Amino acid sequence: MIAYKCVAFKKLEYSLPMTTYSHKEINKLQNPFTSACLANSGYHSRFPRSLVYAPERYGGIGLDHMYQARGLLQLKYLLSHIRQKDELGKSMVC
Repeated sequence: MIAYKCVAFKKLEYSLPMTTYSHKEINKLQNPFTSACLANSGYHSRFPRSLVYAPERYGGIGLDHMYQARGLLQLKYLLSHIRQKDELGKSMVC
């Protein structure tokens, strides 16, 4: 699971804030990585995704979903530009 979070997901996460993929498209993108990670960790590749992305404290595996990560990264990007008061931040506020 560490390889998923630290390597594969980080590579995909880098460009996420700038994308406009739909939830369906992100699922299609993320599914091969998730299935391979699950298989390498001893889980069935068709393990229920609701448990794969559920927090560990609730009995899930705790993997991050790219759709949620993208939303958080976009908010972080927006807030950083607004706080810097640069031209991009000013245009986002108006």
